[in-house]
Amino acid sequence: MIAPYYGTLIAFSGGVPMAEVHIIHPTTGKKTRYAAIVDTGADHLQFDSAAAANAGLNYATLQGISVTTAGGAVTLKQAAIDIELEGVTLKATAFFGPSPAGTLLGRSALLKALEIAFDSTDWGYSVPTSSSASGTP
Repeated sequence: MIAPYYGTLIAFSGGVPMAEVHIIHPTTGKKTRYAAIVDTGADHLQFDSAAAANAGLNYATLQGISVTTAGGAVTLKQAAIDIELEGVTLKATAFFGPSPAGTLLGRSALLKALEIAFDSTDWGYSVPTSSSASGTP
């Protein structure tokens, strides 16, 4: 069996699985750290509205989109941003807006950063290099 690799995961902080997500500012390269709830029931990466500035975005000018969440329908702002997750830099679709649960790391960004393998007797995952996560050979 492959031993689980937690890297920067803040495993089960307060009873929930957590991971560090860094937003990378496109101009300055500055990384801003967020503790994200690993939410495999969520499809996308979600930050509060203030996080948009750390991604080099003007929240007020982003186009709103209606999204159905566990708490009901809300209007969020959507943008493609650069993030670092488990040491892998990748482009991810993120939503910004009211986030009562805090930062959520949904399946789309999580699966971009990990290579997952299953077989009939075991499971395991590895962290790919940045180039393989971005689709570069």
